[in-house]
Amino acid sequence: MRTTVIAAFAAAFSFQPLNAQTKDLYVFIEPVLLRDLDNVYLTNAIKAVFSSQPFSQLAKPGNDVLTITETDKPNYHNGAVEFSVSFFRNGSHLGDSIETCQTSKVSDCADQLAADAKDAAKITD
Repeated sequence: MRTTVIAAFAAAFSFQPLNAQTKDLYVFIEPVLLRDLDNVYLTNAIKAVFSSQPFSQLAKPGNDVLTITETDKPNYHNGAVEFSVSFFRNGSHLGDSIETCQTSKVSDCADQLAADAKDAAKITD
């Protein structure tokens, strides 16, 4: 009986450290950025990367939400795209970033943007 109680107690608390380690980073991506990118593959790549851990994409900005805004319109030239963004949280400017990738490998831009968002939010892997 005692072994069963100890095993049940251990099982009940075995998931607590896992939950404590996974902290979502709530993100709002300004719709004008996604619209101005005018590249469905790049837009989908960005949505996908911000839909996976540690990110949780929200439909609107709010308190403690990392907001990603367009700084300059995207520039397409010679098979590459370049765009710049700013990061804000609670009205405070956290930083800026310029993303560049080949239009044939837009996942690179999405990955760069995710890494820069983590850096702006001070999140480490």
